[in-house]
Amino acid sequence: ERAKGLGSLSGQLVARWGLADLAEISDQPDEAMVQLSDIMTKFMEEGEVVPDMVKQRVAKLTEVQ
Repeated sequence: ERAKGLGSLSGQLVARWGLADLAEISDQPDEAMVQLSDIMTKFMEEGEVVPDMVKQRVAKLTEVQ
């Protein structure tokens, strides 16, 4: 939330990435996908290129499910 308030796209990426990590550790791949999808959407809304690492992680989660 703090990163959102500051308008920090990189801060939001770090926060969502961490939440996705926690979700995966907790065996909640659907929640991890929600976190990563949210940050992908934010990048697209801002007209920025979605980082490859996010795309790769989403692809990996899609393969597992």
